[in-house]
Amino acid sequence: MIHSAAEGINTVLATVALTLGFGALVAGSPYEDIPEQDLPPVVASLMPADDARIDAVTVARWIRDRKPGLRLVDLRPAEDFEHFHIPTASNIPLEELGSHGISDQGMTVLYGADEEQTMRGVFILKALGAGSVYYLGDGVGLWLTQIINPTLYQQPTFEEQLQFEVQLEIAAYFGGLARTNVPRSEGYGESAEQGLERTMRRGCAF
Repeated sequence: MIHSAAEGINTVLATVALTLGFGALVAGSPYEDIPEQDLPPVVASLMPADDARIDAVTVARWIRDRKPGLRLVDLRPAEDFEHFHIPTASNIPLEELGSHGISDQGMTVLYGADEEQTMRGVFILKALGAGSVYYLGDGVGLWLTQIINPTLYQQPTFEEQLQFEVQLEIAAYFGGLARTNVPRSEGYGESAEQGLERTMRRGCAF
């Protein structure tokens, strides 16, 4: 099991906070603002690998196929988790993540309200010595977009058509409801909360 937060987080994250500022570092994608070669070694070692960011279709397939060692963690507050969560997920709010022992064996997939919250969780687990940590890019909103509400907009590109067909195949397993011929003005810029409200209005059961 991973050692306690008192041993790992206090030293490592304090160093990070002093050098770059923890909030700024893990907000969104840190690579966009800070060249990787310019990061202090202690910070660079905690950055997620390029292939750690996964999409909802991949997570859905892992759940469906009962991937051995998979642990899915929802970082949102308990009330949000109770309202809606991805099947098989357990709820560990971000502020409590450091006090929960997560095995360094197997695979942990984190998701939150958005990518910023999720990236904070990845950073904490890596600081505590977790092994295989992945994160759902764009948070729970990506699950709603790709699995619960797969959408094909008007005049789709070839790549969009292919992506939609891939999403349909797995969305059916989770009770997703596809939308087609949707004007491009709809859905773009929609928050996870707005997407969830719209899904609830249509009467979808999770």
